[in-house]
Amino acid sequence: MKKNIKRFLSSFHLKLNTVYKKLVCLTLVCSLVPLLLTSSISYYMAYSMSKNRTIDSLRAANRQIAININNRLSQVESLSNSISFYLYHLQKTPLYPLSEYLSAYSQSRNSIGSIKSTFKLLQITVFLPEDCFINPTGNGINFFPLNRLSDYNMTEQELFDAGSRSFWRTNKDLQFPAAFSATPKSVMTCWNAYRNIYTGSLNYAFACHLRLSEFSELLSSPIDTSDNRSYVIDQDNRILMHSDEKKIGSLLAADQVNLWDETKDSFIVGDTLLVAQPLDN
Repeated sequence: MKKNIKRFLSSFHLKLNTVYKKLVCLTLVCSLVPLLLTSSISYYMAYSMSKNRTIDSLRAANRQIAININNRLSQVESLSNSISFYLYHLQKTPLYPLSEYLSAYSQSRNSIGSIKSTFKLLQITVFLPEDCFINPTGNGINFFPLNRLSDYNMTEQELFDAGSRSFWRTNKDLQFPAAFSATPKSVMTCWNAYRNIYTGSLNYAFACHLRLSEFSELLSSPIDTSDNRSYVIDQDNRILMHSDEKKIGSLLAADQVNLWDETKDSFIVGDTLLVAQPLDN
């Protein structure tokens, strides 16, 4: 050990050949070692505290974003009861006399239009049996026969299986009728249907469309930076909502961890910190 110290000192051309030099060197060592140790501990504690504060701020931001998204989805789901009431009334109105049916149709259409405007939905699309239309193709804007469900990436069987339960579906670049929009829209859609369990058919179905850009704005938190992104994924790790709309529909590259099986809300994958927050729906 003594030889190693001498070799180290000789590399700096230092020779402890006097008592004075030895005392000076010992004083420096006794002064610097605690200082370095204290600095190292202080740095580690400051780094840990900063890291914990960052994670806590991300958790808080995630919780607030989740609350905002949950509230918006719940609001639209609640609207389905009102929409269903108008469509149920229309469906129960006989086609003859024609004047009464047209009055019920006009009232339902106007009421649904008011709901759309009041709650800032992109569109509410209604699907009815063909015998409920004067024109079998519908009005070409928001009322259509059930056979047009495929235009919105939906099937009667899927709606029938869902029963009275509403469910959500993401559609990127969905083409609406030209009379409503000439360009495709990326939407988050709440689907509802009323089924007849005796005849095995649908009495009516409707879809409430929200702009995905609305959720992109919610996901753009104040701490959103080039190194920090917020998004919503499904159980296949497919991105349903993202602060960057271009990423919607792509797969999350998180092969090392399954976010759905994790009990923790924060963990590190490679050099990335992930902070997860479940949504109610």
